[in-house]
Amino acid sequence: MGLFDAMRRALGRGGDADATDDGDESDGADAGGDGASGEWGVDADAAALDPQPGPRRRGGGHGRHWDTAVDSDAALQRVVATTLDEGRVRESRVEGVDAVEYGAGHLRARVLREDGDVLTAYPVGDGVVHETTVTDVTPWETDLEADATIVLGPEEFATYGASAWGVGGVPLGDAEVELAALAYAVELADEETYETDDGGEFSTRGMAGFAPVEGGGVADFAFQTTVREVQRVPFFDANGYRFRVPLTRDGDGTDYETWLYAGAHAIDGRVPEAGEDVSGVFWVQSHVR
Repeated sequence: MGLFDAMRRALGRGGDADATDDGDESDGADAGGDGASGEWGVDADAAALDPQPGPRRRGGGHGRHWDTAVDSDAALQRVVATTLDEGRVRESRVEGVDAVEYGAGHLRARVLREDGDVLTAYPVGDGVVHETTVTDVTPWETDLEADATIVLGPEEFATYGASAWGVGGVPLGDAEVELAALAYAVELADEETYETDDGGEFSTRGMAGFAPVEGGGVADFAFQTTVREVQRVPFFDANGYRFRVPLTRDGDGTDYETWLYAGAHAIDGRVPEAGEDVSGVFWVQSHVR
């Protein structure tokens, strides 16, 4: 098993080598299923209920994205109703379509409407801006939302293109892109070590990486990273946190950071502190500036 395979195993994506746990055994985070199964519990059936095409297909659907921002259907209904009643209206790039945004602080709700009728709604968070490249854009059925593939450091990966509705949309090529991640589940991560094919050792301590989640949407990933900063932030009518974390890291040790949002309902155990390793499942959104 090579280093990349070891990282994928550490993120719950399988592998054949045996692991040595340097701490207490952990079953992993559970975002609606069995975290210990290696699938991280993202519910493909629930995601497929979205009217857009099913999970892990481009052109996709919000699936369970709102599960990262609210803890119940009733809370979601309150957020959308409040957004429509009190939110700020912004024009889109399509005639007859507008966006209504509401939220105090760094996390907001966005509702897209056409001639007053609601088309979709999703949470959006302030992120970290990077100089990067957009390599692929797949519009959704309404052409107001899209999957956007970006290159960040050593990684090329899919995100939800949160700026697709706005003027300019999601253009291909080099751009300033703001990235944020919203967690389905977060927990403290114990260090594990794995033997590689060349006889070396791979440790998960201080690891910054992510891998696709089986049964999830194209922007859903299992991750492990280290908390650099913790802020308490409002999650609409509930409490939550955002953590500044490395999203990935290149070969010379350069970190590419993001803000990771986690509601109190998504945190398994106590709230992580700066310097601690965490793991779980998130989805990534991008905004081309």
